[in-house]
Amino acid sequence: MEKYRDDKRLNQSLLKNFLVHDYEIALEKAKEPSTPSMALGSLVHGIIELRGAVPYNYEVSPYPDFRKKEAREWKAEKQAQGITIVKQDELDQALAMASNVLHNSTPTLKVIINSENSKREQAFYSSEHKALLDCISADGTVGIDYKTTSATSIEEFTRDVRKYHYDLQAAHYMNLSYVTDFYYIAVSSAKPYPVWCFKCSDSFIDGGQHKLDKALDRYHNKMENVLNVL
Repeated sequence: MEKYRDDKRLNQSLLKNFLVHDYEIALEKAKEPSTPSMALGSLVHGIIELRGAVPYNYEVSPYPDFRKKEAREWKAEKQAQGITIVKQDELDQALAMASNVLHNSTPTLKVIINSENSKREQAFYSSEHKALLDCISADGTVGIDYKTTSATSIEEFTRDVRKYHYDLQAAHYMNLSYVTDFYYIAVSSAKPYPVWCFKCSDSFIDGGQHKLDKALDRYHNKMENVLNVL
């Protein structure tokens, strides 16, 4: 994961920014700090990847807060070790959300995401781009991306799909990987943590490719202008 994060090639998140923002703003957006919802999503992803186990780099705080010196010293020591500190209720929520994904996805996807033979966190690279797929079936044909969402209905999540340009992301992933079918599995952060499975149709991918081409045009035009100035 560190190798992927440190690589400077274009990922889907940056391409989404180029689609809707000027170049400078897009780069600033990419530097924005993680939000609590993003932190929850990372933990849920990690638990799903480990098929229900808690990742080693998470630990529940034994202290109610960090006002006392002993608690602050404990926190500093854990952070120095690369440990992410969470509250018990945050871990319980993430475990419940991940469990619903693992057990309540459609039958075909449930087999894939629970199989020890599936490939997890698979990175793909081209000369200019990179992609990180959450899960790929053992035969390499099905790609899956997990989404945590505040949506409480499939209709609301469908609006998120449009708002956050998941079609561009799917097109980008399918361009770089060898999968022939791509799915999103979304889980709500609101109880009872419902799960929705979304297969990306050909028309959905085509729409995403159109957005992807537009984003790349904006990026390349900016790069040409920079070179002309130099």
